[in-house]
Amino acid sequence: MSLKQLHKIEVEVGTEVMRLSSQTILLVDHTKFDKKHAYKFSDWSSFESIITDVKPNPEYLTLAENVRTEILF
Repeated sequence: MSLKQLHKIEVEVGTEVMRLSSQTILLVDHTKFDKKHAYKFSDWSSFESIITDVKPNPEYLTLAENVRTEILF
C-alpha cells in the first residue's frame, strides 16, 4: 500500500525532504486513512514510524507490522 497526495508539488517536496532526512516519521490523523489521491508519495516501508490520533483498522496494523514500520496511536 502506498501513500498518495492530491498535488504533484507536495510529492516532489516530500520526496526531497525524505531523501535528506536521517529519520522518517509520518504524522497523520485518522481521516487520512483510505483516502484516494492522484499522486503516489511513498510506501509505508519508507517510514520508521507512523503516528496517528486513533487506532487504525487491523488491516493497517498488519501492514505496518509486515513492513517493519512502528505505528503509534
